[in-house]
Amino acid sequence: MTYDEYEISPESGRPVELFVFTIAGSTYRYTSAEDDVVVDSDTYEATAISRGNSGDGAAKRDGSFEIELPASNEVAQLYVNIIPGARVRIEVTRYHRDDTPTPDLVEIFSGFVEAVDFIDDGYKAKMRARSALAGLSRMMPRYGYQSQCNHVLFDADCKISETASAYRLLDTIVTSADTRFLTIAAAALFVDGWFTGGFVEEAGSTDFRLVLSHVGDQIEMMLPFVETPLTVTLYAGCAHTVGVCKSKFDNVINYGGFAWVPTRNPFESGI
Repeated sequence: MTYDEYEISPESGRPVELFVFTIAGSTYRYTSAEDDVVVDSDTYEATAISRGNSGDGAAKRDGSFEIELPASNEVAQLYVNIIPGARVRIEVTRYHRDDTPTPDLVEIFSGFVEAVDFIDDGYKAKMRARSALAGLSRMMPRYGYQSQCNHVLFDADCKISETASAYRLLDTIVTSADTRFLTIAAAALFVDGWFTGGFVEEAGSTDFRLVLSHVGDQIEMMLPFVETPLTVTLYAGCAHTVGVCKSKFDNVINYGGFAWVPTRNPFESGI
């Protein structure tokens, strides 16, 4: 029987849904089935997980999706105190238990977690997600008429390489840490502020934190890591001004702003 035949059958259909969460190089696999299942050599842990309807009409176009699971779940715990720097990707697939030996897997949802609420006196976590495709339907300007650069540092338009040794401190040791502050001896080799506006990435992971300030060997982050990393990679920051683009990166030819936008508005102050 095909997937569609199982799906509409009142007797033969025994659906099993698989939930895959991916963040910062870590993958968590769960199933709503009553016991663990193995699909394509991957084991999916049975847990009390449920999903909302992906919907039709406005809900379908909006791409919204909800998942409920125990608050004690590993993925839910990532959101208890500190929101992860990296986004959590969700993929939900469905197949029928009797469709063997190679079941047809049908994708139900693919997208990213937007928010997590803890409900039922904190015993459950409700994840609100949005499909990856839904973002493509949003109308928003890519560039603004502004003096600051529109590019993201290290992106394809900026053209500065994030692997260049001048702009990356690779796999450096954290000598001490205090919540949002890291002491990194090697950071003192760079002028103060070199990493301000950049980010700290945990070694062996893609989880990261924004750098608010860099003075000597002290790195202040916007949020602490869930667990203090022993080794990190530091990436330089950019003020997105033409002066910094020239002096720090020698990259004015690729500057993505309008450096000489007039600061005086004749419609407000007159001519």
